[in-house]
Formats: sequence, C-alpha cells, structure tokens
Amino acid sequence: MNGDHCRQTVLRCRKSVDMITWEGK
Repeated sequence: MNGDHCRQTVLRCRKSVDMITWEGK
C-alpha cells in the first residue's frame, strides 16, 4: 500500500490509477 506516494501525487494518482495499482503490489 503506497498511501504516502498517492497522497503526495494525489492528482497524478487519480490520473495514473492504473500505474499505482501495480506499483502498490
């Protein structure tokens, strides 16, 4: 779970939700 990363780039996290999906794994 990369909550910190998503929080810092909350804007990018929503746009690249796909990238975060495999990154969180």
